[in-house]
Amino acid sequence: MRVIGIMNRKGGVGKTTTVCNLAYWLASGHGKRVLVVDLDGQGNATDCLTGPEHCRAEQGVGDAAPHKDTTLTLGAAYGMEFPDMPMSELARKSCVWPQLYVLPGGDGLFDLGDRLERVDALKRFLHNEENKKQFDYVLIDCPPEFNIAVLNAIEASDRILIPTTDSGASKKGAACVIEELRGGDYDVRVTVLPVMWPGVRRRQKREAKDIAREITALGEELGCELTPTAISWTPKAGEADRADKLLALFSPKCAASMAYRWLARWLAEGR
Repeated sequence: MRVIGIMNRKGGVGKTTTVCNLAYWLASGHGKRVLVVDLDGQGNATDCLTGPEHCRAEQGVGDAAPHKDTTLTLGAAYGMEFPDMPMSELARKSCVWPQLYVLPGGDGLFDLGDRLERVDALKRFLHNEENKKQFDYVLIDCPPEFNIAVLNAIEASDRILIPTTDSGASKKGAACVIEELRGGDYDVRVTVLPVMWPGVRRRQKREAKDIAREITALGEELGCELTPTAISWTPKAGEADRADKLLALFSPKCAASMAYRWLARWLAEGR
C-alpha cells in the first residue's frame, strides 16, 4: 500500500482537485483500490466523491453497517487516536467509482489539535494488518496549515505531493512545507506538482519551451523533483467546480483531466 499526502500551506492551489482526480484515475484507469482520507474540516473532497445524500447511505468497505454521521465518526476516531478500529467503521463508498472509498472529513476536524496527541495515530490505523490489505493507494487531502493532523499525514506517507501554482504565495506555501520536511526526521519522498500553470492558458501567445523553462525553474527554486507533467489550466476546471462535479467526469478529455490521467499512470507504474 502506497500512501501519498497532498499538501501546501497555501489554500486554493488545487490540493483537493488533485486528490479527487488522481484517486478517480488510479481506480478507474488502473484498477487500483483507492482510499481518500479527507483531513480538511471543510470536507470538500468528501462532498466531491460521495455526492448526494442517498450515496452517503451506501455501505462501506466489506459490507459495513449503513452510513452514520461520518463527520462525528471521523472526528471521534482521531480524538481517540484510532483505537483498534476496522476500516469498515469509517470508510464509505464513493459515488464515482466502485473501488474508490473515502474517510470523510468535516466540522469534527476543526478542533482536532485539542484532542489528538500522537503523530503516528493515522499511520498505525492505515497500516493495521487488516486495514492495509484493503487498499493499493491512500491519498490524504491535507488542510492548508501545519497542525498535528498534518503531522499525522506526513508520518503516514511514503510521498508528499505539493501542488503549486506560479503565484508567489503558492511557492512560499510549498517552500514552508519543504522546509518543515527537511527539518524533521521524515523518511518521505517530496515531489512538486505544477498545477493550473497560468502560462498554459496563453499557449497561443507564448512558446511552449518558455512555459517548460518556468516550470523547470520552479523545481530548481524549491530544490525538489517535479512530476513529469504539469496540470494545464482549463476553463472546464472552474466550470466543474461551480457545478460541484468531479473534473474527470465533467470533462474527461480536457487538458487538465488528461494531465491527471497521465499522472495517475506515472504513479501506478511505481514512479
